[in-house]
Amino acid sequence: FAGHFNPQWKTTNMVSNATRLFAALEQHNVCYLVIGGFAATIFGVPCFTYDVNIFVENTPENIDALLTALVELGSDLAAIAKAMNPTFVTLVEFDDLPVKTDVFVNVPGLGWATAWANRVSQTYQGQHFYTVARADLIKAKRAAGRWQDLEDVKALEATTANDA
Repeated sequence: FAGHFNPQWKTTNMVSNATRLFAALEQHNVCYLVIGGFAATIFGVPCFTYDVNIFVENTPENIDALLTALVELGSDLAAIAKAMNPTFVTLVEFDDLPVKTDVFVNVPGLGWATAWANRVSQTYQGQHFYTVARADLIKAKRAAGRWQDLEDVKALEATTANDA
């Protein structure tokens, strides 16, 4: 589907817009974990990113809750997907939200149950959200194997002391 990406959203308000996403997901009890560059930044590795990658539990109930939350944020793509009663296989990209959001139901190097058990609770401007644990982010980035992911692994391993 062609999205309706709004360029004004790709601004310094990215983090504030991400908290709107997290609030909607929390309101609908979506089981999700922030992964990717946004999570790496939280762990002290500066990454230039203007999207949020989330890993979600792939159950019909959770996917329905996810799509409901995204529809309430204004996603036409989520509304279409919800009407189609989809089965997600790997990745769905929603670029018609306040912050571009990539939704993963499978992440190389990570299993959902382990990643969820190891999750890290975060708060920004009063909004609660979960990220994968640093060790799980390293596993996922190493398994992805892209040059940037491998560079992020080096930086994540070098900043492990920040977790104490």
